[in-house]
Amino acid sequence: WKAYVGNVSGEFALQDASGHSVFDWNVTATEGELYATRKPTVVDWNNVVCAGAAQISAEETALNMSGSSPDSVRNTFNKKSHAGFYAGLTEVESDTCNSTNLYVNSEESSDFAEVLLYDGSSIVYAALLEDSVLGFDGTEYDFQIILPDSGLEGNQAPETYYFYVELT
Repeated sequence: WKAYVGNVSGEFALQDASGHSVFDWNVTATEGELYATRKPTVVDWNNVVCAGAAQISAEETALNMSGSSPDSVRNTFNKKSHAGFYAGLTEVESDTCNSTNLYVNSEESSDFAEVLLYDGSSIVYAALLEDSVLGFDGTEYDFQIILPDSGLEGNQAPETYYFYVELT
């Protein structure tokens, strides 16, 4: 497994192809999701659903993980406790998908929810964005996300993930 933490900032802008702005709006409050997937092509946002047992099992197989291992995908995302949100235009209702909440200073938090989604061909890991919440090391973050790596022993090449941010 590997973990990423950080903050999201930016602006919405009306720009031409050269980057010249007619008007822009700074993003001051962070709401939305950070998505990560091993899929090298764009996520099919029109087909996003909660990942089911078959998709989770396939993800474990692809990563050479045993489903019975304590650090398997199914044992890590072993509850359904998350706020509702939209993935693109698809509503994901609260507490419907396999999820986990990441730790803050060695204790599981009610913040930093991470949810397992599926787009018809690949698992999509969704971290629900927070707004400057104390993270695992006492620093304020907008997100904490964990992503599985190869389950093979020894020094393995790291899995490549592609990231997306959706601000609402």
